[in-house]
Amino acid sequence: MASEFQIHWQPMQKIFMRFFTAFLLGLVPFTIGFSSFDGNEDLIKEKIAGYLNRANASPETLDLAPQFLTRPAKGAEVYQSLVAEDLFPRLVDGIVYIVSGDGVTGSGTIISSSFGLIVTNWHVVGSEPVVGLVFKPKRSRGRISFRKEDVFFARVLKTDTTRDLALIEIISPPNRIISVPLGSMESMAIGRDVFSVSHPRGSPWSYHDGVISELESNDEWVSEMGTLHRAATIHTATTDDSGSSGDPLFEANGRFIGLLAGASSAGNNFAISVDEIRGFVFSSLRRPGS
Repeated sequence: MASEFQIHWQPMQKIFMRFFTAFLLGLVPFTIGFSSFDGNEDLIKEKIAGYLNRANASPETLDLAPQFLTRPAKGAEVYQSLVAEDLFPRLVDGIVYIVSGDGVTGSGTIISSSFGLIVTNWHVVGSEPVVGLVFKPKRSRGRISFRKEDVFFARVLKTDTTRDLALIEIISPPNRIISVPLGSMESMAIGRDVFSVSHPRGSPWSYHDGVISELESNDEWVSEMGTLHRAATIHTATTDDSGSSGDPLFEANGRFIGLLAGASSAGNNFAISVDEIRGFVFSSLRRPGS
């Protein structure tokens, strides 16, 4: 299956849309969506980087990839160790750390590197038209720290409050970004191995493995803000219930199958299924009248 959504636009239409988008974005100040920040773009970036550094100021803030290379594994742990060592380094660059103007943080998953499209939870972006984000720093060994040069902005293209989903687009993305491969719910079953990548306080880009404990075709839940949500979900029992909103859930082969939205009454995490995400994204990108 393709690793990103294929958007078939005619060449001239594509050129026009990119020019028109760039023109519109030039009219939108970067301070929009960050009403608590005063000043220019560089000042906003410095404040976002500072906020993330304070949020993750902990001795446990580590670059996790080297840990997997030396992690002892015996018996049943061998398989999960291989998953972590092989897949984590390849997927982690497709996961961003998001911060909104309200100080809400969460994860975002890149689903199209060509167009810089990212999916996350609606409750991460809220009503903000623009959010800030950072990629995992390449230079990090040990404690992760962020600089203003690490901060990018993304405009919110569409939200779905019912399914708690949001689609955002990176403004002026870096030269090379990767997208994660998309999975399908057809092969999902209770007991299947899964893992997630999350940003718990003090340990951004953390790896957690687990198994699928339940599949719900029409799940309902109420957020902390009192909003009723409804979507097909995947419930998981993982090694760690801590995390961040919008964490991607992967099946054992590294394909993206869900977006973590919260914890169930039993204490397990649950994720919005990739089929819901795919439908939401395609409807967001569909042109009027098509």
